[in-house]
Amino acid sequence: MSGETGGARARDSDRDRVVMQIEAAFWAGRISDPDRQLRVAQAEAARTLADLDPLVRDLLSVDEAPPMPSTPAVSTYPPGGGTRTDSATPFANRDGIGVTTNLRAVRRTITIVAVVAALVLVVIAAVIAVGVLGTVRDTSISGQQQIGTGSVPRPKAKPRLLTEKGFDKFRADLRDQFKTTKVAHAVFRSDYAFLDVPLPGKRPLQESVTFDGFFGKPLNQRVRPSPDDPLIDLAAVDSGMLVRLVDSAPKDLDVKKADPEKTYVIFDVSSGKPTISVYAGDKYESGYTRYTMTGRVVMRYPIRG
Repeated sequence: MSGETGGARARDSDRDRVVMQIEAAFWAGRISDPDRQLRVAQAEAARTLADLDPLVRDLLSVDEAPPMPSTPAVSTYPPGGGTRTDSATPFANRDGIGVTTNLRAVRRTITIVAVVAALVLVVIAAVIAVGVLGTVRDTSISGQQQIGTGSVPRPKAKPRLLTEKGFDKFRADLRDQFKTTKVAHAVFRSDYAFLDVPLPGKRPLQESVTFDGFFGKPLNQRVRPSPDDPLIDLAAVDSGMLVRLVDSAPKDLDVKKADPEKTYVIFDVSSGKPTISVYAGDKYESGYTRYTMTGRVVMRYPIRG
């Protein structure tokens, strides 16, 4: 996306195209599943082309990515023969055969494959763990255990960012890492965060980073798309209030069976003022409530049900 069009409002087709690039990069093994989820959430909430650009700048384009599975059109034939009719509007391929590409079906297929791959990894990890534990030998004479030569790294505990203690710990880590608690934009899931942190200096620069208990390498550095917008000071957020807003989101948004994967928080600037948007949803759709930094409702979009 060029700098000349970066400030233009993003269309649904722009968001869908970026989501496809993110899904393609995940399919190719270039990003992790939590990174994919956050980038997709960012893309679906993007307002301008400049918001979409950093989400895929470090990824392969769709043209360079491996081919993605597609869903063929459902065809029916009238009794006794006749002209075929398709249940979806087809696009003709080189051979003139009608096919249709369904973005939701592609994403659903990718998710299923990712779950299967995750289960395979769990099995492999279990086998490795059994092998490691086999190095621990119990001596019958002393009753003590002797550890084998291999070292077993302790697994890193996932952060719980949407709890009071977890959010407070994140702010302390942010201050230690960047010497500030201010961000230009941030997305928080239960155990993962994506944020744009302003950089010191005369130019209004920012860098995008991820957090999963530790800050990852910067994804990119760029000029802030809206340098006149105020920064969002996370130190000013009441963590107890934030947790209450998250906990009440399913009820506030008429979500009957909440999907934990659809619960997240976005800190952004709307109409020149910092806001908190709390999302919740079921397996089919999501809604959100936008609040002021003090918890006053600005607008609410419940799911249709």
